[in-house]
Amino acid sequence: TTDEFGNASPIYAEIEKRANNIFNKGLFPKETTPIVTGFIGSTKDGRITTLGRGGSDFTATILGRVLGAREVWIWTDVDGVMSADPRIAEDAKPLPYISYIEAAELSYYGAKVLHPKTLSPVMEKNIPVRIKNTFNPDFPGTVIVKRIRKDKNIIKSLTYIKNLSLVSVNGRGMLGVPGIAARVFKSAWKSKTNILMISQSSSEQNICLVVKKEEADNFIKCLKEEFEREIEKKEIEGVLKEDGIAIISVIGAGMKGTPGIAGKVFSTLGRHGINIIAIAQGSSEYNISFVVKEREVKEAVKALHIELGLSLDKEGIKVVEIVQFGVGKVGKSLIELILSERKRIEKQERIRIVYRGVLRSNSYILGEETEKYIKEKDFQFPNKGKPNLSDFVKKRNTVFVDVTNSDETTDIHIDALRYGANAVTSNKKNLVKNFKTFKSLTSSHGKFYFETTVGASLPVIKTLLNLIETGDKIKKIVSLPSGSLSFIFYHLNRGKDITDTIELAMKLGYTEPNPMDDLKGTDILRKTLILARIIGKKLELSHIDFEEFVKSNSFEEFNKTEIRSFRDKINKMRKGGFVYPVSRIEGRKVKVSLEVFSKNSEFYNLKPGENIFLIYTVRYKKNPVIIKGIGAGPLITASGVLSDILRIGRET
Repeated sequence: TTDEFGNASPIYAEIEKRANNIFNKGLFPKETTPIVTGFIGSTKDGRITTLGRGGSDFTATILGRVLGAREVWIWTDVDGVMSADPRIAEDAKPLPYISYIEAAELSYYGAKVLHPKTLSPVMEKNIPVRIKNTFNPDFPGTVIVKRIRKDKNIIKSLTYIKNLSLVSVNGRGMLGVPGIAARVFKSAWKSKTNILMISQSSSEQNICLVVKKEEADNFIKCLKEEFEREIEKKEIEGVLKEDGIAIISVIGAGMKGTPGIAGKVFSTLGRHGINIIAIAQGSSEYNISFVVKEREVKEAVKALHIELGLSLDKEGIKVVEIVQFGVGKVGKSLIELILSERKRIEKQERIRIVYRGVLRSNSYILGEETEKYIKEKDFQFPNKGKPNLSDFVKKRNTVFVDVTNSDETTDIHIDALRYGANAVTSNKKNLVKNFKTFKSLTSSHGKFYFETTVGASLPVIKTLLNLIETGDKIKKIVSLPSGSLSFIFYHLNRGKDITDTIELAMKLGYTEPNPMDDLKGTDILRKTLILARIIGKKLELSHIDFEEFVKSNSFEEFNKTEIRSFRDKINKMRKGGFVYPVSRIEGRKVKVSLEVFSKNSEFYNLKPGENIFLIYTVRYKKNPVIIKGIGAGPLITASGVLSDILRIGRET
């Protein structure tokens, strides 16, 4: 080696000659494995030197080069180069292959598996380096090669360096003055400071440099000495230091020439409220580095690991984590449906659905043990009180699933959506609060799907939005958006007993928890408001022309006080045809009422439990878009909820 003790460089010609004499001329018997001390070297005249940090791995790659090895193995305590720090990103995975240049970028920006200089000996000879785990020797590890063929992964890994300081040189006097940057680097050389990152504004009035915290004060001292005259003249306004910062780097050779990566990175950070202090990207485009507060590293790395697709497993399967509110009829049906279908979903959709929480009104379970409870159908959860959902709210692959009939989940959804998590709901009550709340839910950063609030599993909302997005205008919607009332009135129109019909609807799970929500018309009223808001009407419940079909607050009260008058009313109306509750949205008029339909009407031929939606638009004036199908029952609703969950899985 050269004679720089502590940072000696190899002299390859001399090493190759000596290695050939030792290893290739029979000094060792066959089948013998030589053991070579790493880190230590010597000058030509025999003086001891050391190779510095990472010297043992450096020794291995030096020997691999001079001996013409097929592969160099480096043994460490992890399964290879990881997609992120597994202490932060719990779903971080070892990378099967990375290129030399990706490995070099990773090691420079904080990955501790390799020292930056380790690869330099083998790169010229194209010798692969394999990172292996001493504690898991059968695992193949990570292979580092010159170039990876057919690599689908644009981004390979996230790294970070903490315990840094940001040093900035500011001043209007820097504008257009040549040599400023050179003098800054001269100060770095003079103070023996390693500059990890530099960023300069296009106005030339600010240069930011990131250095190790322990080197910052000496660097600033040299900068102030170098720019003493400019500081006195106020041409440079100050040399400032900010501690407690970190560099995060997004690294991957596939980023070169790929548009949209930076946008995805910074929009993700913005959703999570993480401020970016400085940004740098080299012309190679192999990495994007940015500076954040050290306290925000954990959240940033977690969010980016999910958003950039690094949490996918080696087969490219995306993980969707569910936190479910409610285990009533729909909630239990959803759990059973997911448990029975998720193997098929994983195989066909490449989406793995896992439960990470289930919450009831009086108890809850969170974390990995949730799976155990739902598989055993044990809904007596051990935890009481208010759960802490902060870890889930800020995860991009979390889907909050609301299958309750409660209006107390609104704030949780708004908070989660603001941070970039996602939500699916069959619960109408959150969507019929004031219009401001509706907008907060439907226009946040995260994805929010609520198809089942109107037509169970029928694609009503999706169809309306598709029509609007393509420039069509909704002129009128006439609908029966209630499978339960469709079922009840189908039988009443044929002379069946009211009490028996309602009890049967309750038994089949068609009605709301309180069947009077259906029979009063309250459920249709809520659905009508949701439909009206979707097509752009800024309405409240009080703006809808509506009179309750019945006044009773419970089924028992209805049977005692109102059943006779209601029966007489329906029988009188039936003389003109079949009676059905109808929602009408046309222009400024929004109305929910009982109407009579003749034989030539679409409503007349409804089957029990069928919903129907007639959508009239500018393009569909005379012949409306008709959506028709069963719209009641826990399993039907659960299937619609699952459809929305899968939609989020595909889109995120």
